[in-house]
Amino acid sequence: MFESKGKIVLKKGVLRRKVYIPYGTESLDRDKLEKIIDGYSHKDIISIEIPDSVRVIEDKTFQDCGLLEEVRLNKKQSMLVFIGKYAFEYCYKLKRFDFPNSLAHIGESALRRSGIITADLGETRVSYLGDCAFDGCTSLEKFVISKELYVICGSVFSGCKKLNVVDVKGRNEFVEYDAYDNVLAVQDGNGYFKKLANKTKE
Repeated sequence: MFESKGKIVLKKGVLRRKVYIPYGTESLDRDKLEKIIDGYSHKDIISIEIPDSVRVIEDKTFQDCGLLEEVRLNKKQSMLVFIGKYAFEYCYKLKRFDFPNSLAHIGESALRRSGIITADLGETRVSYLGDCAFDGCTSLEKFVISKELYVICGSVFSGCKKLNVVDVKGRNEFVEYDAYDNVLAVQDGNGYFKKLANKTKE
């Protein structure tokens, strides 16, 4: 059972919130989030638990949640399919995101400048990565691409200074020329490494 207004926790002497999205919610946007947190600022959220019923996270839903540390989902039972543009942009402290198997679309700048460390899409159905989806994720160290991935837009990994190798499993039939900016090599599902020409770390 999910609580509708979440749990207030004391962190470093300041009220912060762990928020539980009500079960039965299918589409989540900023307006719904504001109602759920009931007058508290979205900037105070440290944790979000998203129920299996949510299928869509709309554009800008969690944008600027600068203290958000984790997004919890049931990877096997979640029905989440779509993460919209800028949905988690500027979530600087966001390190944990449980990408569910059902996920198919990650929009433009969806996790741009977040604190994500590992993005394992290997068991997901993600077929589309939007422009700058993980741009500026300076803590990102590991990225595994879905077997279903078909489109990789530009500058997806731009500014990911710790990301050296991307584990590529999908067809990747449409890849924009700068999609792998800042990546030194790709590794296919058989463990084969391919160095990318003219790639160096600053």
